[in-house]
Amino acid sequence: MKVKLLFKIDRVTPDKLPGAELAEYMVKLARMLGAREHVHFTAIRSESVGIEAELGYGGRQEVRKRMRDVQVGLDPEARRHAPR
Repeated sequence: MKVKLLFKIDRVTPDKLPGAELAEYMVKLARMLGAREHVHFTAIRSESVGIEAELGYGGRQEVRKRMRDVQVGLDPEARRHAPR
């Protein structure tokens, strides 16, 4: 079973955000999540900028750990790549 994550960039919609800036957010998000071969971006939502990522089974534990570490400041490499 795959897990879906949704990351939102508030106060802007996709039609107002330049493509290069959206691409930068996606690169940072991918680096932050890690598990490179198991994370796939599947949609860009229109209500605000919402980037949907799907995790394959093999990457779940690594991504969960990295997200927890980013939240508490334990993974400086992932935190450095976290979208702001």
